[in-house]
Amino acid sequence: STQSTWAQQLKRTEQNEEVSCILNEVDDVDNWFKYQTPNAAMDIDVICAPALAIQQQRIEMVAEDWALDDVLYQLDEQLKEGTLDPELWMKNMRIVSRQQFQARALAMKCSQVIAGLPPQQPAVAPLGGDWTVV
Repeated sequence: STQSTWAQQLKRTEQNEEVSCILNEVDDVDNWFKYQTPNAAMDIDVICAPALAIQQQRIEMVAEDWALDDVLYQLDEQLKEGTLDPELWMKNMRIVSRQQFQARALAMKCSQVIAGLPPQQPAVAPLGGDWTVV
């Protein structure tokens, strides 16, 4: 029984040391945050802002691509449910698909510029679109 009590005390001591170590690390992180932002509230948009305009443009193009993917999905769902006329579905699919193609192509071009590679022209030119990279 004394061996069991001694083992429990040893285990508690180890746990207390671990807790103490974790609390010290938390204090260190808190102090780092206080040092990094004296008397100012942390703004996540400022902390995570891209360093270059082309990086921001790539983020926006990827977001647009994903949003248009959601639109295409919803168009398909409406067609399946019968709430959208097939002709109107086809017209909207072509418009949205073209927009998505342009967003993807520009995102790829931005990625190439960011990586330091020469941008490649797509096989198909956009209709009235602009492939300008900032």
